[in-house]
Amino acid sequence: MYLHIHDNRTLKELQDDFSSAFPYLRLEFLSKRKRAASVSSVKKLLNPFLQVVTIRHQHRNGAIEIGEHMKVKQVEQLLKKEYCLPAEILHYTKAGWLQADVAGDATLLELNEQGRSDFHVFHNVYAQAKNLV
Repeated sequence: MYLHIHDNRTLKELQDDFSSAFPYLRLEFLSKRKRAASVSSVKKLLNPFLQVVTIRHQHRNGAIEIGEHMKVKQVEQLLKKEYCLPAEILHYTKAGWLQADVAGDATLLELNEQGRSDFHVFHNVYAQAKNLV
């Protein structure tokens, strides 16, 4: 998939494009805010309706080819380095959406497939429980 990045696009448009290719992964954009010298920086999710131009200081437009065999860290680093977009990828689990960096060296394909499996298991259990009532 190609993720087209232009200043006039919104973060939501980028998220939607990413989710079309990887429906069980989520792309979030972050703002790091420092609280105090003794406390590490805090991550805050950015409003998805912001335009790309409002969150970056370098305004390079283009497209990133994101392959299913890329590792999560590769994609996050590419977005940050090439387009100054602080991003984080989350994956779907039975416990909800988790940071993909806890999955180690998993690829986007592996995490998306795991999310698909967890989604179906969770919804099958819910459907069975609903039929018992």
